[in-house]
Amino acid sequence: MDSWQAKYPNLIFGKKVMADGGIIIIDRPFPKESLEELADFSTVSGEKPILLDSKEMTKELEMLFSQLLRQLDGTLFIFPGNGSKEVMNLTTIHHNQPAVQVYAKRYWQPGSDPVSVVGEILPGRIIIPEVTSVTVVDDVISSGQTLVKLYERNRYKFSRADWFGLTWLLQIPRRKAKSGVNGYQKIITAVVAENSQKTMVPINSLSTLLDDQEIAKSFAERRLQKSGEFLNFLQRLRN
Repeated sequence: MDSWQAKYPNLIFGKKVMADGGIIIIDRPFPKESLEELADFSTVSGEKPILLDSKEMTKELEMLFSQLLRQLDGTLFIFPGNGSKEVMNLTTIHHNQPAVQVYAKRYWQPGSDPVSVVGEILPGRIIIPEVTSVTVVDDVISSGQTLVKLYERNRYKFSRADWFGLTWLLQIPRRKAKSGVNGYQKIITAVVAENSQKTMVPINSLSTLLDDQEIAKSFAERRLQKSGEFLNFLQRLRN
């Protein structure tokens, strides 16, 4: 057992990956030949990125969470920001359960700590005593800031509720909480990621690289050996 597993007993996960070349989440339909081409790009230090399929992670996540869901007296599902939309579109665990989206935005500049801004859950309602569990679903948990800020801003509304986190992919936790994220009873993830340097693993989704050319350019120039070829590859996919 890794030391972090003993430190975070309330972290439930499907598998662990070592990702020195970073991770790209495949969250769009992708031809097999293009997938092979993507997997062949190398980082500036020579490693290959790990490609993780969103549908496979969703199946694993639903299987892990379904065991806990049966023990809960229903739960309010929260989907924060744009990143959670892909998870929401694929998963079925929130069907027949109350679910809401809430504003969340993460800002990050190389060399500085990330900053998260979150909104209010169910604005207009002050106290919601009938909710006894809240489950926040996101695509990636890196620093944990988004989940923590959602809890800190909204916990007063749910005085009787336990909070749970659900995510495709989680960085090795660094917070001093049983789940790895302060305020949460359990964190459940399909994949735990780390690298040999014990630093944050670079994670990007295919949808972001295709939709945001500025992020794609920054990623290619900072991370990849053949940045120009990679940007041309993305442009072919857009067309």
